[in-house]
Amino acid sequence: KYAYTMLIIMGYTSMSYHTYVRNFDWKNEPSIYEAGYREEPDSVKVLNNLAQVLLRDGNKTNAQRAQQLLKRSLELHPNYPSGWYNRGLAFSTLREHDKAIELFNKALNMGLASAGNCFAYMAQEYMHIYYGQKELGLEPDSGLLVNVQNALNKAFDSQCKMPLLYFTAANVLT
Repeated sequence: KYAYTMLIIMGYTSMSYHTYVRNFDWKNEPSIYEAGYREEPDSVKVLNNLAQVLLRDGNKTNAQRAQQLLKRSLELHPNYPSGWYNRGLAFSTLREHDKAIELFNKALNMGLASAGNCFAYMAQEYMHIYYGQKELGLEPDSGLLVNVQNALNKAFDSQCKMPLLYFTAANVLT
């Protein structure tokens, strides 16, 4: 009877310990996805969700990691438009504007559901390139403004409501 009681107590102690440890995995959104990544490192959903969380703060180190997670995700599931879109966002944060535009176009060509948001980000990328040329003392390529306007129009036509869209549209007008 004593041994049986000890087994029950040890079982509860073990469960309590694991619950205590698991609570650290649930302290915030990043820790939840980090825990998921530890458990399922080849889950496309986990890789994409963790990458999205990493991209929220605009930190380049986090964006580099997100880009690597998304690269792996796309190796596993190359026909996932949101993966290409998210990887474009990572390259946007890394200030690799041409690469971001390339990936946004790939996502759009695959039928990305949130096309309006993608067009808004694409317009922003063209604006970054345009202003980057100006900052270098170069005469900016006027074709970039045409690309900005086309992307803005497609975003508005898609009923995009992102503040970024309106900010970029205002920049074109100034």
